[in-house]
Amino acid sequence: MRTRKKYLAVLFMVCILAGCISAPEGTVQKEITNLIVNGGFEEDDDSPDYWFIAAIPSSGLKLYWDKTVTHGGKASKSF
Repeated sequence: MRTRKKYLAVLFMVCILAGCISAPEGTVQKEITNLIVNGGFEEDDDSPDYWFIAAIPSSGLKLYWDKTVTHGGKASKSF
């Protein structure tokens, strides 16, 4: 019984040591690539660049740039 406990203790310590050795030193952050052109609505000249009204017209559809509601940026697109 004692040998089994010693074996498990040594095995546990080896696993902890292996985890410490293989763990990275710090968090590695990848560069984020935006898949949508001007997806953050930050490029502008009265309305966000590269964003257009729907190809099929719809009555009552309004698209505008809302600078009062944001999420991590300066503006948002409102439909």
